[in-house]
Parts: sequence; C-alpha cells; structure tokens
Amino acid sequence: MFEVFCGSKETMEMIASKGARGLNPKTMKWQVIDKTAQYEVREDKRFLDEEGNEHIMADLLSNLDLRTIAKEKGLIL
Repeated sequence: MFEVFCGSKETMEMIASKGARGLNPKTMKWQVIDKTAQYEVREDKRFLDEEGNEHIMADLLSNLDLRTIAKEKGLIL
C-alpha cells in the first residue's frame, strides 16, 4: 500500500469515495489520477483541541503509487 494523503479522517473518507484527484495545469481542471485505484483509510491518532472537541487523524492509502502516476501524467497533487 502507498500513502497518498494524510489529514482528518472525514476528509480522507471523502477523497476515498470520489477518488484522489490531481490538477491538470494545461486545462486547469481537477481529474481523477487513476480510476482503478482502491483506497483504504487508516486511522492514525486522536486528540482533543483546546475546546474539548475530538479530532481523528488518518492516512489515505492506495494499492497504486498515485504520486508517481500523477507525476507521469503531469498532474499536480
């Protein structure tokens, strides 16, 4: 598995459901890097902020090396 992004668990789940996207600098449009990629969201740690709200950090993993694929396609992550 390859790490794609890290951030809040909610955000990583949304990216996993729609597919990781990269910006095409020629068209200035976002496009899915690889439609065949499969994703896994792995919880990393939990913490409380100053107001007592719980936040969950997570890693977004993929079965494909999406960073390399995006670079080959000329996409910006």
